[in-house]
Amino acid sequence: MSQIRLVNARDLETLEDYATSLLTGVASLKTLELYHLIAFNKGILEEDEVKLSESIRHDLERLMNLYKTQMENILDRTNITQQDILNHFRQIMPEIEIPRKRKYTKKKPDGSKKL
Repeated sequence: MSQIRLVNARDLETLEDYATSLLTGVASLKTLELYHLIAFNKGILEEDEVKLSESIRHDLERLMNLYKTQMENILDRTNITQQDILNHFRQIMPEIEIPRKRKYTKKKPDGSKKL
């Protein structure tokens, strides 16, 4: 696990550092997405803000997919896995929770997703 390090951008030196940075980037994007979901679910957004929030969430989802693709490509060139990085995070920051979108998605009365 000594290959997995959390580094500042200027201290990035290895593919492992880069993969770790990509995974932390995905976690940050998921957190931003969660703010939009919760604001919507609590009904604090006006109609135009809901539309903008949906656009932002769509772009965040697109970025997360790009990050995940890049991370998979980079991890293929290393001897670590995404799970290795996650396990390392859990050791150094056990209270950190990466948000899960499904937990915060409301359902319409007909069973389909609202947002």
